[in-house]
Order: sequence, then structure tokens, then C-alpha cells
Amino acid sequence: MENKYFHSVILKPERCIGCTYCLRVCPTEAIRLKNKKASIIAQRCIDCGECIRICPNHAKSAITDNIEDIKGKFKYNVALVLPVLYGQFDTIYSPDKILSAIKYLGFDDVYDISQGAEIIGAIAEDIIKNHSTKPVISSSCPAILRLIQVRFPELIPNILDIETPTEISARIIKNRISKEKGLDIKDIGITLITPCTARVTSIKNPIGVEHSFIDSSISIKDIYVPILKALSSGNVNETKHSMPTLNGIICNNSDDFSMFSSYRKSLSVNGIHNAISILEEIELGRLNNLSFIEIAACPGGCLGGPLVVENRYIALNNIKNIAKKLKNHVIDKSNINSYFEMYNNGSIRLVKSIEPRSVTRLDLDIKKSIKKLNLIQNILDKLPGINCGICGSPTCQAFAEDFVTGNRSDYICPVQEIERKKGLKEKNNMIVKDIMDRLNLKLAAGESGLKREIKDVYTCDLLSWVMAHADAKSAWVTIQTHVNIVAVAVLLDLSCIIIPENAEISDETKNKADDESIPLLISDENAYKICYELHQELIR
Repeated sequence: MENKYFHSVILKPERCIGCTYCLRVCPTEAIRLKNKKASIIAQRCIDCGECIRICPNHAKSAITDNIEDIKGKFKYNVALVLPVLYGQFDTIYSPDKILSAIKYLGFDDVYDISQGAEIIGAIAEDIIKNHSTKPVISSSCPAILRLIQVRFPELIPNILDIETPTEISARIIKNRISKEKGLDIKDIGITLITPCTARVTSIKNPIGVEHSFIDSSISIKDIYVPILKALSSGNVNETKHSMPTLNGIICNNSDDFSMFSSYRKSLSVNGIHNAISILEEIELGRLNNLSFIEIAACPGGCLGGPLVVENRYIALNNIKNIAKKLKNHVIDKSNINSYFEMYNNGSIRLVKSIEPRSVTRLDLDIKKSIKKLNLIQNILDKLPGINCGICGSPTCQAFAEDFVTGNRSDYICPVQEIERKKGLKEKNNMIVKDIMDRLNLKLAAGESGLKREIKDVYTCDLLSWVMAHADAKSAWVTIQTHVNIVAVAVLLDLSCIIIPENAEISDETKNKADDESIPLLISDENAYKICYELHQELIR
């Protein structure tokens, strides 16, 4: 039974600081931020490893196996290597030497995936030619297949129905060893040395086949140092392995170095966001002139996988130098009929239907679903549309969907909140004239001070207390009307004096207020109501 939500990409919450980097790069919007910690939505994740690559705090990782745990699981342990591994080491180490070092670490045998690549290279062109839906999309990158399931399900018929070189090689190797060693298939364990999180996921959750012939995986990051130590120890006896083929070693290793680059009307693309762009073009029917498109999720193909150690440009250079020695080693077509037989009998085909993966089902009831869709649009219309991710959802669209589907309980857009507070601040940047007009106050004196700024409000009738506690640029509400109130206002740089309940003001006080440009304002209301209305205008 398909392990529907198994994923190799995992999150280490203790390392997550809520920086939102992963939100921005996830191609399927599978990451949310709650309480300043990232979380992964299982049905959306395609295990591309983009979040692992970008996380500055190493809060994302991949579940792979430990070499010591693998040793005891099977009677016969085989390591299966992608050629990208050769590029991780200096070219002083030949592929044979590297494979010998892996065997030295405890495996009974070791192979690379060249045979699988060779088979695909031999038969793919004819299969592509007869494929009913063009352009045909390569099936070699499992992250791309999952991306199509999640975001481009209408392109599923375009997928080439051939297993990956890795799976084809694993199947052939297991069957061969079973015959040669007289072992039951179940007693033979194949461990993939992988640069890629999506391939790890495919072991337990394969696409297009019932089960994988691979049993476990070790990341290149984890086995790199043990291999290097073995190579440096002088204890590794270099033995002859089946030499990688040119097709095998270049498989998925660069956009300008693809096994399909010689095909007419073909295109090679790498990098997840380039892949999305190209898939959108196919969806719009703009690439119908092409026959075949090879797409790799990682930048630079498998050389840019999230589980490699070497810079992909250096690794590519190493691979190219190895490939120069294989220039005469091209596809052997003498077995081509047997390869086609394997394809036709289903041994190397994607025999299981690839289904779309629904990630945003609003409701099973179509009427409710339409209502929710309209609600999402209404919310979206009110959001700023800048897709900043500060709210914890990667885009404004995702924010609206999360709220409507109940995946978030709050409806607070941080950007709008900042703008609201900024607006209040600007609103609070008022002058005495503003307050006079809004509270319908009468000017008794001090007209030249009406442009004085108001920041706060203070009320008290005891002058000594006011002197001790009132802040500058406050509107002072007091029933006192004698001339000293103007002196206090001047000393404290108060904005104005508001006299409640139409209390009478002497001419001496008015004249002093005119002289000092301290507005004297009169209200019909009592001090409580004046302060309340000022609070509404200034503090809220």
C-alpha cells in the first residue's frame, strides 16, 4: 500500500528561528509559520529539498539510513551509486577506486546506474517518437513528477512511462545477483548513495510502480567522509568494476550535458523555478513544437542536489574530465531488442497510474465550495498582495485559503497592521486647530498658537500637580481660569488649555494667552467627556 504521506524532508523545530526563507522558495507552498516555527504540509511537499538547501540554521534535514544499521539487514548488501558521486572527489580518484572504497566500507558489491541509463538511452527515442502527447516530459526526476501531480496534473499524460535509471539498475542487479549467488531476492539489499531527497522518498513512496527495488539510502553528505578516509588510508584495493557509460555518467548532470541533448526538438531544463516556468509554458501550449523535455528539479541537475558536498560547478568539471575518457564508450545497441522486450513486458515501465494530488479541496459540497472560493477572493481583494510571508503563509492567496479552510484562526495581516498603526500615528500628528474643529471647541484666546502640535491629553486642577506630571505637547483640561494657568502652560510647553462647561475666563488670562500664543479653548462638555473624546482622537 502506498505510504501516502511519507516524506524524507524533515523539520528540526529546535533549530528553526522563523526566518521565512523556506516559505519563499518552496515551489508548492508546503510550508507555514506558526508561533515563529516552520511546519510542513505533508500533502503539498514534493521532497525537492529546496528548504534544506536554503535554511541558514540547518533546521531542515533528510531521513536517510546509517551504514552500520544496513549491514545486518540483508545477507547480501549492494551499494548503488549515481555518477554524481564521482564528481564529489578529485579526479585523482577514478570511478573504480571510488567504488572499491565503498565496497571496503562493508558492502558485498557496488554498482553505478549506468546500465539503467544505457537502456533508456537506447530505447527512449523510439518511444518518444510514438508517444501520443507532446512534448514528452522525462520521468527521471521524482521531484518533478510530484510537482506535476500537485501543480500541473493536466500534464500527467505527457510523462514518459519509463522507470528511472536508478530503479531499472536496481531491478536488473537484484535479479542478476539472485541468479548468480542463488539468493532469494528478499535476502539482497540495495542501498542507494543519493544526492537527492526525492529519491529517498521514492524508496517508500514510489511513483508509477508498485514498489521500489531499492531498500535503503545513504546521503552523499553522510558517506563522503568515510569514503575519503578509506581512499586516503591506502587500504583500498582498486578492483575493476563495470565502467560507467557515457550516457550513464552524464545522466541528469547538467543542462548542457544531458543524455538527451542530441535529440531533435528537445529541451533540457534544471532548477525548480525554471521547471515551473517551463511547465507553465507547456500548459499554455506554447511548446508544442518540441518532442521531448528533460527537467531536473535541482540547479545543475543531480550535481546540485541538496545532499551533495561539492560545489556543483567543480563537480561538473570533474565529471566532464571523467567523461573525456569515455568518449568512445557509447550506447551498446546490440541488446536493444531485449531492452524493448523489457519495456513491452512492463519490466521497466511506469505501470501504475500517476494520480493528481489534490491539495486545496475547499469542500465536498460544490455549493459550499463556490461560497468558500468567493470568500477567498473577497479576502484576497482586501490584502496588500505583496506576498511577503510575514503572516506565516507564503502568499496572500495562501493566507486567504488558510483562513477559509480553517488552517489559521487569526485574520491579521501584519503589513496591514503596520499600515494601520502608521495611519494612526499620522492621525495623531495633529495640531490644536484639528482638535478644536473635531471637538467643536470655541476659541477664547491665543489664536496664533493654533498650529501647536498635540501629542497627549492631561487633566488636573491642582497647578503644582500639573507642574510635576504633565507632559509637553499635551492638551490640558482644567476648570482653573486664572492667569497662572497660562504661565504653567508656557513652562511645560503644553499645546493648549481647554476650559470645560463654559467656565468664565478673565480678560487678564485671555490677554496673557494671546501674548504667549497659548490657545484657550472653551467647551460645553464636562472634563470627563472632553478627555474621552480627546482619547478617541489621540490615543486609539
